[in-house]
Order: sequence, then C-alpha cells, then structure tokens
Amino acid sequence: MSESTYDYKYYKIYNEIDDIKVVHDTFFNLLKKMFMSPTTYYHIRYVKYRGIFLTFFRLFLIIVFAKISNTKIIWTCHNIYEHNIPYKNINKIIIKILSTISYKIVVFHKDLKSFLPKSSRNKIEIANFGDFSNYFNELNEINKDFRTEYEQWKKTEKIQNLDLIYISASTKNKLDEIIDKVKETDLKTLIIAPKIKINPNPNKYKNIFFFNSFVKKEVTEILKENNRAIGIVAHNNISVPTSIYMFASFKIPIIGLDFKPVNSIINENNIGLILKDDNLIDLVRTISANYQLFQSNLTSFLNENSWEKSINVHKKIFEI
Repeated sequence: MSESTYDYKYYKIYNEIDDIKVVHDTFFNLLKKMFMSPTTYYHIRYVKYRGIFLTFFRLFLIIVFAKISNTKIIWTCHNIYEHNIPYKNINKIIIKILSTISYKIVVFHKDLKSFLPKSSRNKIEIANFGDFSNYFNELNEINKDFRTEYEQWKKTEKIQNLDLIYISASTKNKLDEIIDKVKETDLKTLIIAPKIKINPNPNKYKNIFFFNSFVKKEVTEILKENNRAIGIVAHNNISVPTSIYMFASFKIPIIGLDFKPVNSIINENNIGLILKDDNLIDLVRTISANYQLFQSNLTSFLNENSWEKSINVHKKIFEI
C-alpha cells in the first residue's frame, strides 16, 4: 500500500513481483485498508511534510493502525535529508521514528546505512535502480518554450555540442557552486532545474542556458545527441540521485560533488570524477581524453545494478 502512485522505478520493481497487489489511495483510505488482508505492507517512500503537528500526527496514526492490523511498514529511504523538511532536527526525529517502526528499510547504496540509527541496521536491505533509457524514450510531451529558447541560445552562441549537462529537480544541491565554476570557463552548459531559482540568473552568462521548468521529450534528444558531453550531479542531501542512472543509461560520464554516496558510486565504478577543489576544466579534459573508457564502465555499472537485481532484493523483503 502506498499513498502516492508509483513512478517508473517502482513500477519496474513491483510490477515484476508475482503475488503482490499494489494499492494506491488517500491516506485515510489506506489506514482502513490495512485491515483488508492478513498480509499487508504499508510502504513509505517520501515523508510528506505538512507542518510539525500534522506530520507527526499522521505518523502516529500509521503506527497505531499498523500495530492493530499487524501491518508491516516498509520504509524506502531515498534521502537522509528529505527535500521538503525545512528543519534538520525535525528530519532527524522523523528518521529515528521511521527506523524504529519499520519492518524493513530499503536504501539504494550501502553508504546510507551509516547515517541511520545503529539499532536499525539489521533491518536494512540494499537495492538499486537500473537502466532508465526506456523511460526516457517513451516521453513524448514537448515543452515548446524550452525548445524555442534552447534552439535560439544555440544559434546565437553558435553551439553545436554541449560540454556539460545538469538535469535535476532536487532542491537540496550545490548548483550555485557549479555555476560559479562554469561561468569562469567557455564550457557550453545546459542546466534544467525545475522550480529552482538562482540569483543572479545564470542566463546572463553566454555559455550557460538555464531553464527552471520541467522538460520531457527534449531531454531524451539532448542526452542522445550530445555524445561527448559530461553530466553534472550536484546533490548534497545524502541520497542516490536518479540522475546518476539517467546519465549512465545514455553512457554519459559524470562529474559529482564530494558528498556520500555520490562520491562512492562514481569512484567505486569509475564512471566519472569528483569535483573537490579541482579546476573544473582539468576534470573535463581528463574525462574527455578517456571518454570511451568511462562509457565502458558505465555499461558495466548498469549491468551490475540492474532492475532484476533490485527485484530480487525486494522479493526477499516480501519473503517471496
């Protein structure tokens, strides 16, 4: 049972597991449905912050109803610091509560285990994402504003190929630091960051095109066409960004910031480089000179981290 409809990654996992019926509904309807089956799992993916009182009251109701109905709670911990919780202390309390009440906790890289309470670590299962190319290939919605402005930028600045690509809706990031480094170069950079405001507007720099709304079909075209570009991952909320898997799906090497688990994923699999105090240009040159090697490693990364592997981890959780 889940309060929100499963997106592509969860559909890929749960749709392939037999003998499981996934139910999406409103919060209070799900509480009632906890009593409809002798084997019920309540799946928490993202904590929907509704202010201190309502957030904790909803958690209290989940705990009480799960206890009465013998429902097992599964928490998928995407981010140690949730995108929409404004206070770190509140975030820590919620993590403590979820770690305590959960039957199983799913993380998408082993690094996240060390950020969870020690008492919960025997509950943790390590899963992964997989190849997202099919998902992106099926996106058909066109963003006319983006297409017009992007093509005009390329025409005006005489750009044939991009050097750097950033695509993420994450609000917990160091994108401003990336922009500060990029603006001092001539690296042709595309930034798609929905609902993110950067001051001053990065579009004042000729080598940067910044767009802060959602883009779908054009993303696939850009990732396919720019086959010498480098992806930027600027998350700092201790999470496994799906953008890593997105770039890997199109064999685009990555430059990430020095935050766990991003740095571990990139270094362990040699799929890019980590930006610390380095000169960004130097990292770009190193990746460009070894582009085919990084592409080969990206293929190996997806072979090792397949949807099938993640499905098997989840089957274990459901004892199937």
